[in-house]
Amino acid sequence: MLLSSLTVRDDGVQPYSLGVHHKALEDAVAAAAPEWTFLRCGGFAANTLAWAQQIRSGDVVRVPYPEAATALIAEQDVAAAAVTALLEAGHAGVRYVLTGPESLTQAEQIRTVGAAIGRDLRVEELSPEAFRQAASAYLPAAVIDYQLRYYQERTGEPAEVSRDLEKLIARPPITFATWAKSHASKFS
Repeated sequence: MLLSSLTVRDDGVQPYSLGVHHKALEDAVAAAAPEWTFLRCGGFAANTLAWAQQIRSGDVVRVPYPEAATALIAEQDVAAAAVTALLEAGHAGVRYVLTGPESLTQAEQIRTVGAAIGRDLRVEELSPEAFRQAASAYLPAAVIDYQLRYYQERTGEPAEVSRDLEKLIARPPITFATWAKSHASKFS
């Protein structure tokens, strides 16, 4: 089994560098293993923990493209999907697209975290240049480029929401609001 990316395309054309990387890994695994399963995940809810320092120091969260939408998936759901795919028959040779159950903009995600911690959080748009400068301290340039392009292209568009996760784990996926409540202490 391989934890891959929602950005991988099977037609060979990979519009994102992250998809290029994960497609190469998928091809290598498929060539080497007689049985494989790929879990192509969208954005992780835990990625929003990058806002924790801003939230702990004030009520303003600065992000590029605040109206960009993603369908964030909880780490517990990824683990549950992996366990199912590993332990149950019938998952060999399958590519699952795993997302959270709802499309939320970054601004909606920030307001959801605010509700979970009992604070009114405000969102300010950060220019791509300012984000690039700040993120360069902890992310490679290629990842920053990918994130900015992905968010720019997702602005004003709903995120892809797949039902593969619910089918795999036989229950509704964890909502971002539920995830935020269970991680509230990390934001306050």
